[in-house]
Amino acid sequence: MQTNLLDFIVYVPKNIRKASLNRFSWQSLIFYSLLRIKSINNKTNGKYLNFNSRILKKKYGKEYRKHIDFLLKEKWIEENKKYKNAANGFSKSFRISDLNFQWIHKTHAIKLQKRIWKKFAGKTNEDTSDLTSYYLNLIHRRHNTLFLPTARSIASKRLKVKLDRKLPNLKFGNNGRVYSTIIVSKSTARKGVIFGKFGNLVNIDVTSMIQQLLNKEIQDQKWNSWIKDDFPSQIMKHFDQKLSRTEVKEQFMIAISKKCDFGFAADIRGLLEQDFPLIMNHVDELNERSSVQLETQMQEARIIQDFILKHQFLEVIPAHDGVFCGEKIALEVQDYLEVFLKRNGMAGYTKIKPDNPLLRRRTTVDVLMDLCSD
Repeated sequence: MQTNLLDFIVYVPKNIRKASLNRFSWQSLIFYSLLRIKSINNKTNGKYLNFNSRILKKKYGKEYRKHIDFLLKEKWIEENKKYKNAANGFSKSFRISDLNFQWIHKTHAIKLQKRIWKKFAGKTNEDTSDLTSYYLNLIHRRHNTLFLPTARSIASKRLKVKLDRKLPNLKFGNNGRVYSTIIVSKSTARKGVIFGKFGNLVNIDVTSMIQQLLNKEIQDQKWNSWIKDDFPSQIMKHFDQKLSRTEVKEQFMIAISKKCDFGFAADIRGLLEQDFPLIMNHVDELNERSSVQLETQMQEARIIQDFILKHQFLEVIPAHDGVFCGEKIALEVQDYLEVFLKRNGMAGYTKIKPDNPLLRRRTTVDVLMDLCSD
């Protein structure tokens, strides 16, 4: 590919063959794609969307109208003829045709010159990373070694473009967490990402990070055993309700929030106050200060940053409640992380995601099974 040409992903009806798309100008394809995305995001329910002629001329050139007319001729879009040229007027409006909107769509890459690509790429065109600290510079260098060889889903294609273009977009959030391209991407999109020379990207996740942080100063052994045995499961043992693990986790977060006086979350809070009064007193103190969610997120961010800076020989980057690394060093990173957490007063439980038998520590049962197979 020529270096002055860049891929721009558009959405086109799935039943349109690639050869047929050659009849369409890039202006037509991009206008259709953006109209469709805007219609979905705004939940227009078939209503027309207004487009200022001045903006259309700037994006698509003086002959923008012929590209729109082509879409009208192909019956991909429809036009509302009503408009008003006045100080309090309104511009012409368009919508995806009823037939076309119902079609299944697919992604299609078109080649654009860099100056054209910039018109539509917006924030994805340049790296907006905050590089004012040594920590973010370190992550930036490591993030730029990430790459995605192939991408199939829409989300993974978007991620691939950003990784190929070296756009980590690093910044600190108000909670102290580091946000980056790889962190804000969907977990399904990250499948297949390679971390430099260290193999497939994996996430070493701190198990029940919030629960570990809440017990950091108190050291309640029963609370730690609940973490070890899966905290949501331990909660469900005390109730008859049938909820998913995800739902229980959500209810737990409500239970430790400032205002929790009704529903299943209130029942969970009652259980925790009965069995763990010291921890729940600590929860109330954090809520008085600001909120338990914000306070634990800030603690979490400090813990992860401290771990990375003190273990710079390990090629890792932050992942909110854990770290990302390559699978070739995953078990080594996990060992160092667990030791670090324990030294900082936490229970030290972690897990590797996605689950991979090859990255699971060998247990006594594994050794015995191997002996039996021999």
